[in-house]
Amino acid sequence: MIPHRLKIVNSLSNGGLCTCDLLTHFTFSQPTLSYNMKVLQLTGIVLFTVTGGYDSCSNLVLEVSIDA
Repeated sequence: MIPHRLKIVNSLSNGGLCTCDLLTHFTFSQPTLSYNMKVLQLTGIVLFTVTGGYDSCSNLVLEVSIDA
């Protein structure tokens, strides 16, 4: 799982992405992305910002925390 997290952080290092856009960069499934994003969030490495409604994954923006 660690290589997945490194790839996620690397992908987010250039700015925030919605989960749909982020998932297109990988060959693993959406549940795998969600699990790894939760771990990164709990450790304070990734921040979630929700803009708009919760129904569309395009409204979920992910950014790398530079304070962590």
